[in-house]
Amino acid sequence: MHTTKKPAMKNLLFFIVILFLSFDNLHSQEKIFQERVLIMKIKPEAGIVLPDYDIDNHFENRNNDYQFMTEFVESHDIVKLERPYKTLNTSNLNNIYKISLEKDVHIFNLMKDIEGKSNVEYVERMPIYKTFEIPNDPNLENLWFLQTIDAFNGWGVG
Repeated sequence: MHTTKKPAMKNLLFFIVILFLSFDNLHSQEKIFQERVLIMKIKPEAGIVLPDYDIDNHFENRNNDYQFMTEFVESHDIVKLERPYKTLNTSNLNNIYKISLEKDVHIFNLMKDIEGKSNVEYVERMPIYKTFEIPNDPNLENLWFLQTIDAFNGWGVG
């Protein structure tokens, strides 16, 4: 009877250690998406260019081109709608919008609602991009502009 308790105790201790390590690992994982930020692309064939939206300024001119988004923006706690690539003047990027939300919402339900709009090609969460190491380009030392902007020190910042 005494010998059966030791394996059970060892199993319990093993389970507790695994549980603790799993919780610690889960807690320390880095986030890979920005909170409360989505990326949306309007279908190019829709021929719609939405103006930037801000919760304080709203849309500048309300017209039928973006009426499909007006009620949607105002009813889903969207505080900002902007084209992050508008200065590039590239047709591939002209229809991409960054959506900023005021508070935590059920992000997947909101994404489903946005994807349900006939003029929307896709919507996805905004990823967080990180540099993991210094590039291994053999001509790196010849890229004088990287030294000018002090890029080498920036790559070491985590």
